Amino acid sequence: MFVFLDTETTGLNYERQDEVLQIGIIGEYGETLLDSYVKPKKIKNWQEAQAINNISPEMVKDAPKFSQLKKKIIEVIKGKDLVIYNVAFDTQFLDSEILQSCNNIYCCMLRYSFYKKVWNDNFDNYQWFKLIHATYECDPTFKFKAHNALEDCKATRIVWTKLEELKIDPNYEYCKGTFRK
Repeated sequence: MFVFLDTETTGLNYERQDEVLQIGIIGEYGETLLDSYVKPKKIKNWQEAQAINNISPEMVKDAPKFSQLKKKIIEVIKGKDLVIYNVAFDTQFLDSEILQSCNNIYCCMLRYSFYKKVWNDNFDNYQWFKLIHATYECDPTFKFKAHNALEDCKATRIVWTKLEELKIDPNYEYCKGTFRK
């Protein structure tokens, strides 16, 4: 069984101590399993990220901290196959206990890139595509508000489902997600 996860954060770099502001998880059939804002532990202002995800300090001031959601996250993904659009990004904000609670982790972005097969000489790899591009190609009728964790989960599910229909192998080495332990 697949579950789809997405986060919105205070910035792009876990090592710079950016933090999760929102987490969403949906099930294989699109059911919402978790949708929560997250109150950052240390960071108080994230103007650049707010310009993209529209999440303000006011919106998260009464939200649970990530540590308070950890048990629920594990409960929701335990024993399931986890699908994330950009595994390398989102998993840097999830600790190893969370990541090790699921069966497999798949990167929908890499799988979609493998399907598109557009070579990028600069990176000596397949070109990566934004979620909005992939979603529109897979279902042009689906309209979503990008950079909202729950909406991005829904979009990822659309892309993943289409790739399943097209029989693009998620177990091909290029498509398997990697994460830090």
